[in-house]
Amino acid sequence: MIDIGSLTIDEEFKSYMRVLSDDERNGLVESIRENGIIEPLIVWLGHGVIVDGHNRFEIWKNDLGADELSEPTVIEKKFESRNSVKEFMIRKQFARRNINDAERARYALLLKPVLAEKAKENQKKSNGKGVKGLAMLPNLNTRDEIAKQSGVSSRNIAKVEKVLKEAPKQVQDDMLSGKVSINAAHKTVAKKPEPEPNQDKRTSFNPEDFDPELKTDEPKEQGPSLFEKKLLMIEQSIESTWDSLGPLIRQLDSENDQQAIPNYKSIVGHFKRFHKELDESRTTLIQLVKAWKFRK
Repeated sequence: MIDIGSLTIDEEFKSYMRVLSDDERNGLVESIRENGIIEPLIVWLGHGVIVDGHNRFEIWKNDLGADELSEPTVIEKKFESRNSVKEFMIRKQFARRNINDAERARYALLLKPVLAEKAKENQKKSNGKGVKGLAMLPNLNTRDEIAKQSGVSSRNIAKVEKVLKEAPKQVQDDMLSGKVSINAAHKTVAKKPEPEPNQDKRTSFNPEDFDPELKTDEPKEQGPSLFEKKLLMIEQSIESTWDSLGPLIRQLDSENDQQAIPNYKSIVGHFKRFHKELDESRTTLIQLVKAWKFRK
């Protein structure tokens, strides 16, 4: 049997947990006082390190004086490495429905180096040959991939990354707590757009290159093409729809209307499939935009 008093908290692992507001912490203290710790702590097997339940453990130990009547139960879980622990913790946060998009983006950014390191570890173990049980991971350390896994648009992940790197701590905290939006926080660190050059140096597709009769001496249109502007408008529209749909669908899934609404689960399922198809279309569009923008 595990001696709960001997459990330890790893500060790096703890930094992966969501920081509770004062009201949330006070509410959790009162709940534990009245009902005890209902959800078990998860501990790294053989290490005695808490993986999930840091707040519950600290409240039990410090606020309740390690009261035996409210002593938590413990589940030991096997992990291969510290990176495996981190990935488990991050994905567990993704599964929660009460975190906002800024927090999801923060966890997505934490997941990025973890997956990259995991891919390196697997490659070393398999000698680059993909040994059974050590499947080679695809290149998941890209913004688009972690956006898919977190349910937050890659555009918003980029904004959150910039805020967490450059904004004052108060702005970061307000964004993560939901007091200010991602866009509002990003505006505090967004650079003013540079003036457009007199001439667009990028090469565009010219039909006259393939048909000499279409060649003309008239001056060509400067600046972004109409096609590029339309692509940008479509991209912005889809990103806006994606940002709005994600939280709404997660909220739909958590509502308790199953009995009141006929075919409730079927309706939610349709919404989820639409969200997935929109994501696939969004990824294709992003690739098209990038191909157009960066053609040489």
